[in-house]
Amino acid sequence: MNKLLHIVLVLAVLIVGAWYYLQGVLPEPLPEFVLSGQTMGTSYRVIVVNPEEGQLDTLGQQVQERLAEIEVRYSTWKPDSELSRLNIARPDTWHPVSREFCDTLSGALAVSKQTDGAYDPTVG
Repeated sequence: MNKLLHIVLVLAVLIVGAWYYLQGVLPEPLPEFVLSGQTMGTSYRVIVVNPEEGQLDTLGQQVQERLAEIEVRYSTWKPDSELSRLNIARPDTWHPVSREFCDTLSGALAVSKQTDGAYDPTVG
């Protein structure tokens, strides 16, 4: 798209938007609901915009379950998490980890390598 056409389209959108604003016909804001709770020594907050009927309870449960799964794998203060068990293991030993943990660690090591170590995935 050439530059002049792009500028004309942007101006048209701005003019139409300003006209609607001045006419007071902007749509009503959609309802927002907040899901919040505690996890991993901190809190979380999820804003759900215009949920379908019955969706909030299911979504809230799914968020809690997923955060619990993450905590089981990556907690630094729970001695039985995958990360804690790996951190206290002797360097010359093998330990089973979940596929998700392995993928996360592989991704973190790849980013570290791509940044020549500027990104350090180790904790502390």
